[in-house]
Amino acid sequence: MHRLNLNGYEPDRHHEAAVAFCIHAGTDELTSPVHQHRKGQLILALHGAITCTVENALWMVPPQYAVWIPGGVKHSNQVTANAELCFLFIEPSAVTMPTTCCTLKISPLCRELILTLANRTTTQRAEPMTRRLIQVLFDELPQQPQQQLHLPVSSHLKNPHDGGDDGERARRVGLIGAMGWLFCDE
Repeated sequence: MHRLNLNGYEPDRHHEAAVAFCIHAGTDELTSPVHQHRKGQLILALHGAITCTVENALWMVPPQYAVWIPGGVKHSNQVTANAELCFLFIEPSAVTMPTTCCTLKISPLCRELILTLANRTTTQRAEPMTRRLIQVLFDELPQQPQQQLHLPVSSHLKNPHDGGDDGERARRVGLIGAMGWLFCDE
């Protein structure tokens, strides 16, 4: 298991309205430790699957869906081997998004806007065209249908000292593998 890497990008150090990155997991599963940031985060699955542990729930993100995590919410992410995903970090005041975590069904237009933004260079991010792309994305993103693709995780575990986070416990009992069939058609 390897750690997710954004090549040194720290969301809270930058004040751009929106910044996107695409990541390919390669042959290893990737994970991020529990963390939080000021910016909201949209995690879009392009290929493979992502499981986000947020508060007392496991949020599943099949391809062409995204999970929305509001700023300030503690979370961790686990990405399947060979998965492709995009992270979109959004300034809290830039667009009205849900105040709680949710899964969004991402339209082809939103998907392409996010991919285009992710492919912009640092220099291109400062251009007026990028600001216009972001504005169109901000017009579309709040309109995406919400889904509740999550499993509640009890905070009253029988043995709370058994080690591991929620994702690790889910793997041990075969929950993630058992739920994988739900996303095969996606």
